[in-house]
Amino acid sequence: KVAPLAVERNLLRRRGAAAVRDTLKHHDFLTTRPPFIGIFFFKKDANQAPYHLLRSDIEHLLYSYRL
Repeated sequence: KVAPLAVERNLLRRRGAAAVRDTLKHHDFLTTRPPFIGIFFFKKDANQAPYHLLRSDIEHLLYSYRL
């Protein structure tokens, strides 16, 4: 498990979803790209990372796969 408590795992899930949503809205990917499904796996220390670092990592992944 990434985090021992469900509260911490849910926080990671919500932060990840918000980071993807913010990235897609910021760069107009929602209107120019077809829908897609993505799965992200967090490392064990991800619950200690600040939101801006998590968002920059997700943004880098989306750009590297041209989504």
